[in-house]
Amino acid sequence: MTTHSMEEVDALATRVGIIASKMLAVGTPASLKSRFATYEIHLPASQVSPVLDYFHSHSFPSAHASMDTLTRISVSGVKEDDLPQLLDVLEGAKRDLGVDQVTIQEASTETAFLEIVKQHNIQEEERHEGRKDPWWKRLRGSKE
Repeated sequence: MTTHSMEEVDALATRVGIIASKMLAVGTPASLKSRFATYEIHLPASQVSPVLDYFHSHSFPSAHASMDTLTRISVSGVKEDDLPQLLDVLEGAKRDLGVDQVTIQEASTETAFLEIVKQHNIQEEERHEGRKDPWWKRLRGSKE
């Protein structure tokens, strides 16, 4: 089955492949979420930047603003043993920064998908950086 709906993936799939010209990732929905996007923190847009800085300065350098909404921070790479520390840092941010509206939840498959695609795009840009000729001209060795 092919789909663009991550809700369908969560409801129906036992194994998932993310494809964009090539296979980018394979696994169960849960394994992709645990590898690429572990927890999501939802809060008012005006508080995302200060809370993000707070997380970076408190041992969570993988925290980053979501690509698809202004009111979410994604924190990847958090294992079950790290969850108490994540919750402690979140409580500290609430206390120290006056954050009053915040929720935390396990990341969605949609977030994992966006992380996979984001990582793929970064690799593509780095691999082709500085090249001026299109790939098909480099294959033939010509400068048409």
